Formats: sequence, structure tokens, C-alpha cells
Amino acid sequence: MNFKIFLIFFPFFLMAGLMDFSTISKAKDAYNKKDYNKSVTLLESLKKDTPTYYYDLGNSYYKAKEYAKAISAYKRAKGNGVDEHARLHNLGNSYFKQKRLKRAIIAYEAALKIKEDKDTRFNLELAKKLLKQKQKQKNSRKNQQKKNQNGKKKDKKNSSKKENSNNQKRKNSKSSSKQKESQKGQKGSKAKNNSQSRKGSSQNNHRQNYPKYKKEPFKGKSTKKTSNSSERGAKAKIRRAKTISEKELKRLMKKMRDKKMPTMMYRATDKKNQDGLNPW
Repeated sequence: MNFKIFLIFFPFFLMAGLMDFSTISKAKDAYNKKDYNKSVTLLESLKKDTPTYYYDLGNSYYKAKEYAKAISAYKRAKGNGVDEHARLHNLGNSYFKQKRLKRAIIAYEAALKIKEDKDTRFNLELAKKLLKQKQKQKNSRKNQQKKNQNGKKKDKKNSSKKENSNNQKRKNSKSSSKQKESQKGQKGSKAKNNSQSRKGSSQNNHRQNYPKYKKEPFKGKSTKKTSNSSERGAKAKIRRAKTISEKELKRLMKKMRDKKMPTMMYRATDKKNQDGLNPW
């Protein structure tokens, strides 16, 4: 940055009294040797209240990089014996060093109204250029902050939407799982009912195909067919025993007619011959 410094040094030295001459000469010596802090100290010891004093003090402060004190001194240096263009130019330089560009532009423009100067003009254009860059950077930062805020808001909205969608999915999955469980339960109950109904129908069919046998008193020859072989055997034995007893009665009746009684009679139902065989 080619910043041009334009200062008028020590007009106070020309107007100083004889008593302060030694102090002023020492301050000037220190200033020329670039010992600006010593120059400031010597000038501050004089404690004068004139525009030329404050102007020279402001120059020393500026060289010592104490820009706030330089601004204060330049402001009090307005008056007789001080070039107003030079004062405003130097005031603008002090503001420029503090990066207070708007104040520097005001000071340079005031100086150019008094007198056109290439150094003052250069510093003014440079200050304006830097101010525009600063404003652009500031606007870009603001825009970036807005974008970041908008991005954060969008992220929050998207995250909330995702959370809502995830919650909805969980709810839907829970409801679907409940529905599936209820459907499974219904299917299971239906299967149970179907199996029970099938069992019942099979039992009914079995009962219809195989009816229960009713025990009835013996009435002679039976016309009903039974499925139990043991019952059929018992009935056959009973029938044989009956036929045997009928034959025995016929034989005895015949003997009685012929008056021939047997010496012994066998029981028709002997214990040893209960299977229905002939006792003799």
C-alpha cells in the first residue's frame, strides 16, 4: 500500500522564546534522529497552549505511532501560524492509520477544498477504495451469516421432517405389526376352529359310519348285523345251546312215550361244556 505521508514539521521552533530554545533544539534533534518518543517527552515538558505547539506535538505523536494522541493534538492545532491544508491532511493520515476510513475521507476532502494536492488526492482515492472493499467484505460476511442461518434453519426443518417421517414410519410399522399379529391370531383361531370343526365332523362321520351298538334282550334270532365279533360268537353259542336243549327235550319226550326212561340225565348246560358242545 503506497500511502503517502505529507507533514509540515515544527513551525513552533521558529516562534519559540529564548528560554525554551534549548528544549526545542533537543526535541528537533531527537526527531531528526527518529527518536520520536524523546521528542514527544521534550515537547510535552514545554506545556504551551498555541496552535503551532499542538501541531508540532501532533507530528511527534504521529511519528511515535500514538495516533489517538496525534488526532487530539491536530484538532487543537487549528489557528494562526498553522497551514490548514497541512493540518487536515495530517489529521486524515492519523485516521487512516487507525483504519477509520470514513473520518479520513472527510479530512482529505476538507483539505482538497482548501488546496488541490496530488498526495492528498492519492490518499483520498486509496481510502475510498479500501472502504469499498471493507464494505464488500462486511456484506459478504453478512450474506454468509444469513446463508448459514438459513442453512441451519433448513437443516433443522429437514431434521424435524426426518424425525417426523421416522416417527410416522415407526408408528406405521407398529400398527402394521399389530395388524399382522391380530391377523395371525385370527388365522390361528380360524385354524383352531377349522381343526376343531374338522375333528367334530370326522367324529360325526365316524359316528355316522360306526353307530353305537345297543344291548337288547335276547328275542330269538336276530336280524340286525353287529360289528362286534365277540357278540356274534356269544349269540352263536346261545343259539347252539338252545338247539341242543330243544333236541334233548324231543328225545326225552320220545322216551317217555316209549316208557323208556334213561338211567342218567345230563344237564343241558354243564359247566365243562358251556361252549355249546353236545354233553354226550
